[in-house]
Amino acid sequence: MESILITYKNISRSMRNIELLEAVEDVSGSNLVISPWDLPGDSKSTLLKSKQGYFKYFSFILTAMSAIRKYKPRWVVLNNNQTAILIKCIKRFFPNIIIIYDSAELYINVKAKSLKEKLSFFMRYYEKKYLKHVDLVFAANLERAKIMQDYFSLNKLPYVFDNIHPIKDAIVPEHVSDNIKDQFRTDKFTIIYSGGISKQRQTMSIVKAVSQLDDSYKLIIVGSIENREYDRFHEFMKSYQGSNIVYLGFVSLSELRYLYSMSDVSISVYGMDTLNNKYCASGKVYESLFELTPIVTSENPPLQNLCKKFGVGVSSSDISAALQQVRSDYSFYKSNTIKFVSNFSKKARYDDLINQISDTIG
Repeated sequence: MESILITYKNISRSMRNIELLEAVEDVSGSNLVISPWDLPGDSKSTLLKSKQGYFKYFSFILTAMSAIRKYKPRWVVLNNNQTAILIKCIKRFFPNIIIIYDSAELYINVKAKSLKEKLSFFMRYYEKKYLKHVDLVFAANLERAKIMQDYFSLNKLPYVFDNIHPIKDAIVPEHVSDNIKDQFRTDKFTIIYSGGISKQRQTMSIVKAVSQLDDSYKLIIVGSIENREYDRFHEFMKSYQGSNIVYLGFVSLSELRYLYSMSDVSISVYGMDTLNNKYCASGKVYESLFELTPIVTSENPPLQNLCKKFGVGVSSSDISAALQQVRSDYSFYKSNTIKFVSNFSKKARYDDLINQISDTIG
């Protein structure tokens, strides 16, 4: 094997990880993936499947080290801090192996409370101590890259491998449920939120913001549910007299793409409680933009910069006012969104990623 990609994540559930795998396969003559999960159906890699479950983590690490010892790859790709302990092992026992490290998340300076969080603290310890020994580091946006260079004492700024991805699944109208289609049979200004009902994602702040608007606005919520937060949502809806807020549950990617394409605006809201949230690397805003739908976002610096630089939406702490602003000058935000997508080159971006990997491995 020329290369090994090691991840504790389910690659098929993340467009970022799918693209990373595709890039590795395009550069490598032969690639092995070590993961507890199956690979995407069109993958050209060989899978070495470790056991699933949070308490199977150390079995996963041992499986990875055994494979490195057996195959002696020329280069490895480590995905997120679950694999950070392998940096030390590789540098100690196989110092000639080139290491590429993808940091999709930015969990630093987070207090550990639960057993799961304490295990995460263990992972972050190795990331903090050994990341400076990696040959190429990926960060999810420029803001995170700058923080990482300082925090991890890196010699150079991490390469920005962003989360700018359209939804690949095609819209098949006959596969879209009648319930979804029925949401667009009125002339309301329709808002799509795809973060589900979640306290961390601040769904209720969005619900309350839309409830303050008149009945010509309509909010559609899709995604997974947190039970306690759903109870709050249900109680609010019982007392709320309007009919312009609906929850449709989980939808397929094809249906989500349909919802983005049919809606007037989409919302993305993140907290400021952690660096990972404050400097969020949201893929959902780009899924919306690629369907030519403007955005309303919270004031997280990356989202604020996106809205200001390209004029594709409004970043504000006042969601109600932001929605009204987009609606009042809709042609401006719509035309800027179209311009943003038409000027974006997916091929140039992917070619640059390939070149970064190729230049690093030599």
